[in-house]
Amino acid sequence: MLCLCRPVKRFICNWQLQCLALPTDLRQAVDSLRKSTGSTASQIRICGISRLGLLVSQTCVLGQNCQRRLANHILANMIKSVNIKVPTDHAIRTKWAVAGPFYREFAEKMHAQGIQSLTTGGNACIVYALAQATKDCDIIVPLDKSDEVLKILADTTFLGAKPYYYLKYGAPFTQRWLEGGWSSHTYFGPESDPSARLDLFVKPPRVDHPGYDTDPLYLSRDGVARMKKTRRLRDWAYADLLGMQMLREKKDVHGLLHVTSIRELVEYATNVEIPSELIQERPLLRLARENNPELERYVKAEMEFWQKLDDLRLNVYLDAWKPYGQMVQKDKRLSGMHILEQHERLVEIAAEFLEPDPIAEIGENHLIQTAKTKTEGVFGKLNRDLLPNPTIFARS
Repeated sequence: MLCLCRPVKRFICNWQLQCLALPTDLRQAVDSLRKSTGSTASQIRICGISRLGLLVSQTCVLGQNCQRRLANHILANMIKSVNIKVPTDHAIRTKWAVAGPFYREFAEKMHAQGIQSLTTGGNACIVYALAQATKDCDIIVPLDKSDEVLKILADTTFLGAKPYYYLKYGAPFTQRWLEGGWSSHTYFGPESDPSARLDLFVKPPRVDHPGYDTDPLYLSRDGVARMKKTRRLRDWAYADLLGMQMLREKKDVHGLLHVTSIRELVEYATNVEIPSELIQERPLLRLARENNPELERYVKAEMEFWQKLDDLRLNVYLDAWKPYGQMVQKDKRLSGMHILEQHERLVEIAAEFLEPDPIAEIGENHLIQTAKTKTEGVFGKLNRDLLPNPTIFARS
């Protein structure tokens, strides 16, 4: 989980909930959520409750500018259909001052051996001054270097701990599955108290062509912003702010692909020349350029579309993983093996039970059109031509 820096906290805002004033069922739900997120009893961050499915417009601010009664009503209605569960993963307790340098050193080690990896996720947000700390590390690696990366990983220790595969999700770190969009998840130390996590993959979702800005170790702002368009609402603040940085600091018009704050979107869209390829990718830029009153509705619909698409994508992999996962869980020897031995055994199981490219079986376009149809179900009549024309995975 990311530790947010002050600008992101201001953007997301803290939502004050006086638990004693809430209905019994809502108070119990908030208390359960408080325990699972570690928040205080009287204050729960909106990023903590975003997994309830609460859609908050990025053009309004909760808290001082929102009646608490309305906030409670919205939350109560959302909780009715949600079962709050404590996360099953064990938290990383290593301080960022210790974990941060380790994650960078691991990337530097790969680059020193000619492996042009790109670190993304929370680590990149820290580099771009949008977060202060994070627990794990997401790294994009070249497909043809996967064997070399695995060997480097196997020879790496952190605080005296060896790396292991997570056996709850993901695929073996080998080309056949990586090329199909799978990721591999590893940790250092005992599973009950891991000291660090490394998630490795080849094809970052929603990114056309991975690259970097100034530091070759980290995915570009454009790439990170694309990856942040997930089904998790807390990620959207980062996409918006990365787009702002691209426009303000880098003078990169491609930032318009990611800005969701209406005022800033209109301001920039009406004062710069927008290349046709950007409008092709994000058609609602036409509305922003005209300051069309329908813009806010389509920005919300666009966010809903991306969330639906991400949900569809992840569910495809979840369904494909189940038969493989069942066989992995049955093999009790796996958890104690050296990571290279784990890898060899996981490849054997995957060869029989794990579809290498489940998205190809269904088709990217089918998922995209399904997400648009689902978005129409939420917003009613929409001009589908104003919804995004995305890619699901990196092309190169």
